[in-house]
Amino acid sequence: EWDMGGLPSWLLAEPNIILRTSDPGFLQAVNKWLSVLLPKIKPRLYQNGGNIISIQVENEYGSYYACDYDYMRHLLAVFRLYLGKEVVLFTTDGIKESELKCGTLQDLYATVDFGSETNETRAFEQQRLIEPRGPLVNSEYYTGWLDYWGEPHSTKSTTVVTNGLQKILELGANVNM
Repeated sequence: EWDMGGLPSWLLAEPNIILRTSDPGFLQAVNKWLSVLLPKIKPRLYQNGGNIISIQVENEYGSYYACDYDYMRHLLAVFRLYLGKEVVLFTTDGIKESELKCGTLQDLYATVDFGSETNETRAFEQQRLIEPRGPLVNSEYYTGWLDYWGEPHSTKSTTVVTNGLQKILELGANVNM
C-alpha cells in the first residue's frame, strides 16, 4: 500500500517502463525477481510438506488502470513454471464486477477484499459472478485503514469490525485479516 506494492523504487528511474503491464522492461524485472523468490517458496508449499496453502499472484489489479491480460497471463505462466500446477493461485480485488473481471484470469482463483462497513452478502454475490464455484473468500478483510501523513490517526470500532466478521462467517465464507 505504501511502497509501490513491494516493487523496487529503482523501477521509477527507468524512463519508459510501464509498471504492472506486459511492458518488456517491467516483465524482465518481474522475471528476475520471481526466478529468485518462487524457488525459495516451492519447498514450503503444502503439497511439499510445508505450510503454504495458496499464493496470491496480484493484488487489486482490477482497480489499476492497465487491465493488461497479457501481463496477467505472463504472471500465471511464471508462477506455474516455478511452483507447479498443484498450488492454488489467487488474486484479490474489490467488489465491483469490472474490477474482478480485470483483476483475474481463468486458472487464478478470484477472491474479494472489503471492510466491515460493506454489505457482505452483496460482496460475495459479486465474487460468485466471476467465481461461480469454490469457497467464498475475503482475502483482505479491512480491520482498520491506512494513516496518511499529516492526517488524523484512522480508527475503527472493534464492535463494527467484529460484527462484520461475524456476518462473513455466518455466510460460510473464509476470511483473512
